[in-house]
Amino acid sequence: MILNVGKKATRIFLSALAAASFLACSKGTNSPQANLLTAPTQPRAEALQQLSVRVTSTSPFLTGVLLHSNSPFHHPGLSSTFQIDPTKRSEQLIGLLYPTADNFRASVSTRSGERIECNQVPQSGLMTAHSTLTLTFSCRSENVTLMLTRQPVAMERIAAEQTLQALRSQATLMLRDKLETVEITVLNDKLIFNSSAQLTSYPLSAAEHGKIISGQSRVILNNATAQCLQTLCNTVPGSLALRLGTAGELLLETISATGETLKTFAHRPNRSLRVASYNVENFWDDLPHNSSAYDDYSDQFSNWHSGGFAEKKARRIRAALIAAGLPEVVALQEIESAANQSRSLELLKLFLSELGYNHYALGQQAQDNPTAVTTAVISKFPLAENTRIDFLFKPDELKEDEQKDFIGASRDPQRVSVVLPEGIVFTLLNSHWKSKRDKSPWGDVMRRSLAELMRVHIETLRTAEGKPASAIIVGDFNADYREVPVYAGLQLVQSLAEARTDQPAHKLVPLWLTLSAQQQGDYPHDSHFQALDNIIITRSLLQDGPLALGAALQVVGRSGFAASVLGNGDGLPLRSQLRKYKDSAGQMRTTHFDLGFSDHLPIVAHFDRVLAGSSRPATVLFAQSIETQKLSDLPQVEIEGALCAANLEPKPLSSLASVQPGECVALTQIALEMQKTGLHHIYVQPTGNAENAQPQEKIVITADRAFGANKSWLRGTLQSSAGKTLTAVRGRVGYVEGYKAIFIHSPETDIRFE
Repeated sequence: MILNVGKKATRIFLSALAAASFLACSKGTNSPQANLLTAPTQPRAEALQQLSVRVTSTSPFLTGVLLHSNSPFHHPGLSSTFQIDPTKRSEQLIGLLYPTADNFRASVSTRSGERIECNQVPQSGLMTAHSTLTLTFSCRSENVTLMLTRQPVAMERIAAEQTLQALRSQATLMLRDKLETVEITVLNDKLIFNSSAQLTSYPLSAAEHGKIISGQSRVILNNATAQCLQTLCNTVPGSLALRLGTAGELLLETISATGETLKTFAHRPNRSLRVASYNVENFWDDLPHNSSAYDDYSDQFSNWHSGGFAEKKARRIRAALIAAGLPEVVALQEIESAANQSRSLELLKLFLSELGYNHYALGQQAQDNPTAVTTAVISKFPLAENTRIDFLFKPDELKEDEQKDFIGASRDPQRVSVVLPEGIVFTLLNSHWKSKRDKSPWGDVMRRSLAELMRVHIETLRTAEGKPASAIIVGDFNADYREVPVYAGLQLVQSLAEARTDQPAHKLVPLWLTLSAQQQGDYPHDSHFQALDNIIITRSLLQDGPLALGAALQVVGRSGFAASVLGNGDGLPLRSQLRKYKDSAGQMRTTHFDLGFSDHLPIVAHFDRVLAGSSRPATVLFAQSIETQKLSDLPQVEIEGALCAANLEPKPLSSLASVQPGECVALTQIALEMQKTGLHHIYVQPTGNAENAQPQEKIVITADRAFGANKSWLRGTLQSSAGKTLTAVRGRVGYVEGYKAIFIHSPETDIRFE
């Protein structure tokens, strides 16, 4: 479980000082306890590995490669089989693997449709961090050679509770960094650390053991004090601490020499519940004729079906959910409807069932008013019902031809009941509201009508049950929750302080209020982050229902490691990459790329499940400034962009291929002709023909804050610079229309052309 814990000097799992502390503590390692880890009989919770697989040699008759992990220590929580496209230069694979050469086997598919099992050419070796391993397989008369590069991946990319379960089952938790491997085992009456093959064992009483695995105690280990098993302990520089977090997580952290606490990973108790909302940006299935798809996803005008992009999109949704920590219940938007016959969820099952998602529900749409896209819910817990709330917006004041767009956007909200193991049942309303693209004032009327419909539905639930309803409203509202159609239609509270009063009981609580204004927003629009995606709860879930709010709303991808996965070079979401162009006949066509995730970021709400007969968790309280901030006073947050250092070391042009989204790069001593203009970007062409070049052969030059501070420069100076020569550029790397792009921050200092 490896996490970026700070600047480059501390970007190892344990700081150098902490590692030294373990070595200094390792006296007496010849004790009987030293043999406990030599022949483990318990399953290991291996460190999460990210493997970059590159097909370096293959036969042209092969159409696919399946790489399997047969490690005896493979964790059952994640996939052990990865599909690789031989035509791709590289592909990121996520899995819990023990990466030795003999832990892999492969099979291939041929153009004739035959599946062939391969034999690995004998070799050996253990992959260390950032090392490569070459595997060669013989598949009858065909051969394939793979080059695997291993890199650590952050803890956020796997369900935290899986690791906690490993500790509770007395398994070994392995933590890898650039320097060494540290194993932590809670075994009966001992807390055992294995650092560089040297064991340190600390005795635990039964009570202490229970407190550690339940997250009720803080343990600090260092070379000065052997142990500290108390609720509160002094922080000693150079130590490792295991403690209970503010939201009920079990945290393992290191304390630097300066006394700074560096968070490493978190485990949430089994009684937690995480509910997410995620607009995945148009997930169409793999059947080309089961609906009248948008042209961007049709068999005639796009490569969606010929390129197998439905399955590729499913993989990327999987990666986004892993980055979000695999919430137990996920509400999705922009799933193909296909008259309620979409195969999209079946594709998701192929990649998500092994992660514990075994329950799926496609949002049903009225047969007399079919819509192109719908909603869906995937869950680790059973779904007792899946119904729709009928909604049709057809104002008599509009002419028939003017009504069409509103009728087509009258998507019926989805209602499901989620059944938790304790018998707790809560209602989830999932919806996708009409966009504001047409700028019509009737759009606000439509959104308010839908808001009022959902509020009345919640009130009906409360009246029918005779008690406060346990309900959560989620979805993409295509309007900020601070806008009148949303807050007035749903009747939202103005502040958390108001929500904690007894009256009025029917008002709903938007969880954006648990964050400061600067943290609010998951969707970029006109140079501002807007809070278009929402998780809104009934007041009973705030403090006195069977579920209790346990933490602030989480926006996945605004910061931290998830931002390096879901973010682009301009600090905005790395949306699904496609390029539109006109063919020789003037027909608009779309090319999809296996890149990007969505133009929205996932948001996650954290709850505690209140077990029968158990004490209620303490009501979560936030800072006074958060508790009292009023919805009507909160401004939208301007997107500021991110400046790269002026003394950035120049790189050769060839290095751009290995730079990841969000990283800074400076290219100097170049002379590239600026060729084709766009509204906010321009291409340069290092090699090849400009019209027929592959995506990686073009480079896009653009800027962050395209609808803000840099808008005039982009539409004026850059747009008219075709034919000039680019001699130097500095900025963050990302993607635009499937091409590698450099987003500059300041035209005055970050670019030079003549």
